[in-house]
Amino acid sequence: MSVNLWFDEMETTVGVFPDGWEKQFAGEGDEVNVLGKQIKMLRTIRGWTQEEFGKRLGVSKVTVSSYEHGLRVPNVEMLNKLADLFEVTVDYLLGRDETCGASEMEREMIGILRRLPEDQNHMLLEFARFLLQQSVVHRQAG
Repeated sequence: MSVNLWFDEMETTVGVFPDGWEKQFAGEGDEVNVLGKQIKMLRTIRGWTQEEFGKRLGVSKVTVSSYEHGLRVPNVEMLNKLADLFEVTVDYLLGRDETCGASEMEREMIGILRRLPEDQNHMLLEFARFLLQQSVVHRQAG
């Protein structure tokens, strides 16, 4: 695996590392690139391509990709801009605010809810209540 850095939209290979090198730095189960994963998840939830998202931020698709892959780290001004655009805190972007312990799937569901019209939110809530009721009935029968 080679490590690439982006400078003025030109890729430069700076070294080659053996497979699995990330684990040496992250430790068991730790995330190497929490910020990049958060950016990608939040962008994807909103249905934005890297190019569309870059336009909203005022950066190139290449810069967005480098953020998501951990090859470039946004400065403080850009972190604030990202948080404002996604309507989250900087702590959330950095993985410090786990939203009350919500899983990635739960956070994705919240993101989807925020994008749906209110009437569809009510339909989804009713369906979730139905599923919960079915789960309780199933457990009692079993």
